[in-house]
Amino acid sequence: MAIQYKVVITPDAQQAIQEITDYLLENYSLETAIKVTDQIADMIDSLKTFPESHDKADNLSKKGVIYKRLMAGSYRIVYTVKKDKIEVVVVDVHYGSRSQKHLIGKL
Repeated sequence: MAIQYKVVITPDAQQAIQEITDYLLENYSLETAIKVTDQIADMIDSLKTFPESHDKADNLSKKGVIYKRLMAGSYRIVYTVKKDKIEVVVVDVHYGSRSQKHLIGKL
């Protein structure tokens, strides 16, 4: 049986998800907001098993901290794996075509 990682969502990532939800509610529909946030939640939940299987975010990784990313529809989820704590930390969620430069100073 595979190890189950604990998944932690940082306050910044929680805020990003809320901003995505608000944007979709304002500009699209309740149904779209629910569909997208469900996709994001499902992908984050999937990190409980095999979080190492996703792409490394080379432009964000530094000083022994490796950041990884995966897509949930059009949205990119950025996270790191803390093997010693058996924990995955989601640090950001943003629209996939958006540059990740906003994260470089924060991580």
